Amino acid sequence: MAVAPEAYTRAPSDLESRYAPVLTDLVTAGLLERDDRGRWVLTGTAHRWLDAQATRPLPPAEARVAVGLRCQACGESGLTTMTDGRRLCSRCKVVDGYVDADPVPQLRARRTH
Repeated sequence: MAVAPEAYTRAPSDLESRYAPVLTDLVTAGLLERDDRGRWVLTGTAHRWLDAQATRPLPPAEARVAVGLRCQACGESGLTTMTDGRRLCSRCKVVDGYVDADPVPQLRARRTH
């Protein structure tokens, strides 16, 4: 699943709130350190782990679709698919910048008697 480049053009405060916990954990775990120029870089251990992961074949992608489960982004109940470990409706996938070859069809609202 590809992510559209415009998905990364977010406000700086949004980026900070999104990445600060991850980067803090990486520094705390000793996987990020400053080099001799003062730049943040991955440690050798992190590089070796990433290299090992890159050589493994990726598992086949499965399209898991559910009807009636709530979207984890907007909370609407309807047709959702698993996207990077989150259950999203087609509208939220577009907002988050995901590009699918086969878009999810929209369902009609249920009739209430």
